[in-house]
Amino acid sequence: MSGTEEKGVYRALFIVNFLACLGFGIADPFFPVYATSNGAAGIHLALIFSGFAAAKTLFSPLTGWWSDRIGRRRLLVIGLFAHAAIAIGYLCLPSPSSLILLRFLQGIAAALVRPVSLAYIGDMAPARHEGTAMGTFDISYYAALAIGPVAGGIVKDTFGFPGIFICLSALCMLAFLTALVFVRHFGKNRVSEIRTLRVDLSVLKKSGTLIALCGFIFSRTFGIVYFGMFLPIFMFENLRLTGIEMGVVMGANTIVTALMLRPMGLLSDRVARDRLILTGGTAAALLTAFLPLSETFPHILFLSIGIGFASVLSLPASSALLVEEGNRQGMGLTMGIFNAAMNLGAVLAPLAGGILFSLFGMKAVFYGAGFLGLGGVCFYHLARNTRKGDSGQGS
Repeated sequence: MSGTEEKGVYRALFIVNFLACLGFGIADPFFPVYATSNGAAGIHLALIFSGFAAAKTLFSPLTGWWSDRIGRRRLLVIGLFAHAAIAIGYLCLPSPSSLILLRFLQGIAAALVRPVSLAYIGDMAPARHEGTAMGTFDISYYAALAIGPVAGGIVKDTFGFPGIFICLSALCMLAFLTALVFVRHFGKNRVSEIRTLRVDLSVLKKSGTLIALCGFIFSRTFGIVYFGMFLPIFMFENLRLTGIEMGVVMGANTIVTALMLRPMGLLSDRVARDRLILTGGTAAALLTAFLPLSETFPHILFLSIGIGFASVLSLPASSALLVEEGNRQGMGLTMGIFNAAMNLGAVLAPLAGGILFSLFGMKAVFYGAGFLGLGGVCFYHLARNTRKGDSGQGS
């Protein structure tokens, strides 16, 4: 594939990722309300959301490995089409038991899309420019995340829940058609090489970098989950902020991340990536621990912006190291294992946070996230230095 063709595939994947993520950004904030309005109780909600994350955790390594074996395009378009179909299923089968099953199936579909898309980008990322390629691509995710809830609110108020899920289905179908037409098969692995691969998670024992990155993102996920899950409660009950103020605090974090992804990607291709990950991870953990000490709107807004900046400091750098490791171990399998670690954190974080909140109160939730984040930084540093020669550019 020529350089021009690769750029075309990259742009198409950017659009595909933006469309699919925008659909979920529109639907996800209203999914709990939809479920409860159809009779879902607390246990149903727990199964709906934990089942989605559990499916992604279980299937991401498998689909990543599978994409190394049979090619990425086929799995990507299947996953996008499944997303579109399942979205309509939410309207046709609204009972709690049906929603649990459909959400689990959507988790499998998500495992077909996200790791495979990242593997595609990793395949195309030029040497010593991995951070720029991955950071720029992730703008599609964070931009959709920033726009989605606002667009979803407008759709919900105008067309109700049918409008929400029709939007999700339509956007995923548009992403499916874009991938079908513009995303061509591409990969550095050739069939003769791919057939020698096996789903072998012992790669974690062989790669200090991969296990370090998995530990880092697992611990970091707790802070991310608690920011979205518990911070709105803290702002409403403790700080008595208005709805607009709460929206500004939550949105500022995402906007900063989206705006800084490409500059930080360029930076990660020029300076030591380990330093960016360690600095960003440490800062994000400390700022998360400071959240419950906030007393005013400007204070918590400053912390939100700071967490966004600290997070984006480490994001392209870690993605670049992941691409380098994917070139050694298999891009799809590497991306799948990494996403599984992140999704495992998404499964366990709400459970741990709920226990901390019930036993010790709100402050303990954020202190716990900060402590775990610092532990993840230490784990990353130790794991990266356990295997000589297993280092990325600028490490």
